[in-house]
Amino acid sequence: MTFSRPERRGCALAGQRDASYQARFSGTVSVVRARHDLLVTHNGRPVKGTRLCVNTEMIGMTGMGYTDSGREIAPGRYQVAFQFGMAGTYRGNVVVDAHGHEVSIPMNFKVVPPGR
Repeated sequence: MTFSRPERRGCALAGQRDASYQARFSGTVSVVRARHDLLVTHNGRPVKGTRLCVNTEMIGMTGMGYTDSGREIAPGRYQVAFQFGMAGTYRGNVVVDAHGHEVSIPMNFKVVPPGR
């Protein structure tokens, strides 16, 4: 499992895709916020008590990638500590530990500038 590989510092980069899992940020993703909440579901139900990593990169920009392990703050709600350096469109990959195997959940999202 890549979650336990030391070079990944506890954060998996990819896993098997499974369309029954969904992820989205709750609320506006802004460059002024240092933490963001992520909602994760499996077949429409909150994914509870799992290890989770989020890997992102800004589309069209090198060097604008972020990776962090999520911390569960409520059932199906995880917090990641990203302070995005630039507004724009990002693509991401949420990886959850689903009963011993890693599942990748792709997502795209916008990061807005201050004042929006």
